[in-house]
Amino acid sequence: MTLMEVWTSLILLFAVCCILAGFFPVSHPWLTNKATGLVRNAGADSCSIGSLKVVAWRSITLQRVFIEERIDIDHEYRFGFSEAKIAANLFQLLWNRKKIRSAVLSGEPDVFKSLYLKPAVTAERLLHAKWYLQEVKRMHISDLRFSVKLKAREILRGNNGEMEFGGGDESPSGSDIKIVFPFLKISGDGIENMRCTVSFTSTGEAVVQNCTATYYEGKIKAQGTIDLQDNRIDSYLLTIEKMDLAYWYAVHVGIGEISGRTSVRLKGNDVPLETPLRQAEVKITVSPCVINDLPVQQSLATALFIPSLSSVEFSKVTARAVIEPGDTINTAFSGTGDQIEFSTTGWVRSDGLMQHYLDGTFSGGMLGSLPPFIGKTLEKTRDGRRRFRCRLFGTFKDPRFELDKETLRRAVGTMFDDFRRELQGRDTPTAR
Repeated sequence: MTLMEVWTSLILLFAVCCILAGFFPVSHPWLTNKATGLVRNAGADSCSIGSLKVVAWRSITLQRVFIEERIDIDHEYRFGFSEAKIAANLFQLLWNRKKIRSAVLSGEPDVFKSLYLKPAVTAERLLHAKWYLQEVKRMHISDLRFSVKLKAREILRGNNGEMEFGGGDESPSGSDIKIVFPFLKISGDGIENMRCTVSFTSTGEAVVQNCTATYYEGKIKAQGTIDLQDNRIDSYLLTIEKMDLAYWYAVHVGIGEISGRTSVRLKGNDVPLETPLRQAEVKITVSPCVINDLPVQQSLATALFIPSLSSVEFSKVTARAVIEPGDTINTAFSGTGDQIEFSTTGWVRSDGLMQHYLDGTFSGGMLGSLPPFIGKTLEKTRDGRRRFRCRLFGTFKDPRFELDKETLRRAVGTMFDDFRRELQGRDTPTAR
């Protein structure tokens, strides 16, 4: 064997060993420290990685990762996970590392601060980097947890989450992100069993689909399309079916009681991502519905001298609202039941002020509880019920009623008629 043949054999043997080595896991503190340094250079205030394992031709595995970012004195967030498995070719990622870094950072060195302040912008940058991340075939993150704080108050928290990045035949771009969280806490509210799929289109849109969850025993379904380039929601639809209103009302309001199973439908088109409720249409249905001791009821019961109004049952109550830009929300309510039927139109402001025009009709057992004076004052309908109209204004905690002019005219007329009859009764001579 010649010297040239020996060198050729050694080179081939070395190449085979390098190739084979790429199929075996490698773990070293140097790799872990290098990965930690890359995260900190991207802007993270704090980062710790328990271990990093590489199979050069196949995968990268990160374990026990924790990252913290403090935006300013009022804003901070933390997130971490137990393990992330990335199916990718390490050498191809290293080959494109400069292009990936340029696409993700795009003139903004602190990607973690941008993730908090400009989530849509960050998502768009990741979308631009997608072309150079074709080597990432799949990624799975287990035991994902995060916490977001505003002025030392936790406004968002999630634990034990799962995320999977990978191909999907149904997604517009052939790739999507699947997210699962057993429990999320949003401003004190608990959302359970959240599942969602987010797909990305080639035109810079994020498509949210197959989103489900449980909220106060109600079933949530949501879908929508977000334009990442314009930072706007093209359209969205959110529904909640059979939510426990009594539980929700006790937690969020706690003044009086409202019970019943509630369905909610929230729809919006072409709205800013930061304010998704602007220019939205809302429909809420409660069936059946029992209302006890609300300030509105107590005020109406006092105005009409009907104490039984403090507890009312409805077979169905419906609320509709159109939320426009500004502080005023146009609303309409209606309710049907054996005791009373009503409908209102008006508005509510963000500072709590409201004004509604109410049209109500007493029927059934409620007629028997009307004081004689009120029974004569209210307008009599063709089917023998009693009707009233009034203006509701003030605030929810301090509502006020003003009867319409026709009802007041009848009330004054009834009062004078009763007074005249009483005088006439006194003037009538007593039989001897």
